[in-house]
Amino acid sequence: MPSLTGGATSFNYSGDVYAIPEAAAPAMANRSWRLSASVKPGLNGAKPGGVIATIGGSAGGWSLYIDKKGRAVFDCKVFELAQARIRTKSRLKPVQQQISLQFDYDGDGYAKGGEFVLVVDGKPVGSARVPATPPAFYSIDETFDLGRDTGSPAGRYPTSAPPGYPLRGFNIESVKIDLL
Repeated sequence: MPSLTGGATSFNYSGDVYAIPEAAAPAMANRSWRLSASVKPGLNGAKPGGVIATIGGSAGGWSLYIDKKGRAVFDCKVFELAQARIRTKSRLKPVQQQISLQFDYDGDGYAKGGEFVLVVDGKPVGSARVPATPPAFYSIDETFDLGRDTGSPAGRYPTSAPPGYPLRGFNIESVKIDLL
C-alpha cells in the first residue's frame, strides 16, 4: 500500500496532535505494531479522563483512553465484523505512567486478525483478539489523533463527555509508534 510516511517504521510525537489523515499516519495495516505513551498528571487537578490516541471512527477504528473512573481503556471496532475492549481493573496512579498497546498480527497477507495487549508500567493488564483487521484503512475520512478524538467517536466514551473527549487530568508527554 502506498504511504505518505516514506517507509519509516518509528514515529515520535509529543503533546496533542490532531487530525492527521490516515494516509499520513503510521501505516499500521497488515503488520504488528506497538504504541507507547508516556502520560503525566496535569497541574490543573482535573479529574482524569479522555483520549490518549485514536484512529478511525465509529464505523471502524480504535481508541486508547482514560475512562471517567480513571482506568485505561482500549476499544477497537473492525467495522461490523468484531469489537474488542481491554480495560484496567484499577485507576491509573496520579504519577507518570507508561501505557503501551501491542498488536501482534496473525501473519502474511491482507486483513488478517491478531491480538491486542494493553500494558501499564511494563505489566500486561489484558488482551483481546480480533478475527480480522482493515486491509488498508479504517476510514477514508477519519483521522489519527492524540489528546482528543476529532472525528466520530472511535471509543465508547462517556455520554456526558465533551465532544472529542479531550484528555484532562493527565498530559501526553510522548507517544512512540513502532511498526514491527
